[in-house]
Amino acid sequence: MTEPTQIRAGDIVSWEREELDYAADNGWTLHYALRGPSEIDIESVGAGAWHTIDLTSENTAAWVAGDYKAVVYVVSDAGERVTLGSGMIRVLPDLVAAVGDQRSHVKRTLDALRAMIERRASKIQEEYEVEGHRVKYMPLDILIKLRDRYARMYENEQVAAGVKPRSPRSVKFNFR
Repeated sequence: MTEPTQIRAGDIVSWEREELDYAADNGWTLHYALRGPSEIDIESVGAGAWHTIDLTSENTAAWVAGDYKAVVYVVSDAGERVTLGSGMIRVLPDLVAAVGDQRSHVKRTLDALRAMIERRASKIQEEYEVEGHRVKYMPLDILIKLRDRYARMYENEQVAAGVKPRSPRSVKFNFR
C-alpha cells in the first residue's frame, strides 16, 4: 500500500512501504515529517525491506486538521539521513469528537446570504458581517452578487474536499 493522501484525526491508519536500498535489517528506519498547522513526526517499524506504519486512534486524536507538506526519509543506525520523497497529506477533523458548528466560514456566510435574500433570516444571520458590511443593511443586488461569489467559493471547497466533481467548463465558438 502507498501512503494515504488524507487521514482523519482519531482514526487508526496503517500502511507499508518497501525500500530495498534502505532495509530495516540493514539498520535503516523510515520516518515521515508532516508540517502544516502543527508538526507531526511518524516513525516506522521495520522487518527486512518493509517498513510498517501503524497509527492508533490515540496517536491521531490530537492532530490538527489541515493540509500538511509531508517528507518521507530514512535514517541509518549511524545517523545518516536520506530523503526519499515528499508530497501533501490532508488531515481531516475528527467529526465524532467535534462540537459546535462545523460548517466552514464560506458555508456559514453563504447560508446567511441566502436566508437574507429569502427574507427569512434569523437575528444572528441578519447581524452577520461580510467584507466589513452588515448583511442587514445590504441592498438586494449586492446580496445576490455576494451569494453568487460565495456559492462559487463553496463549490470550490467541495471539489477540493472530494465531495463534488469539478463542473465541466463550457467553451463558446464563434464562426464567421
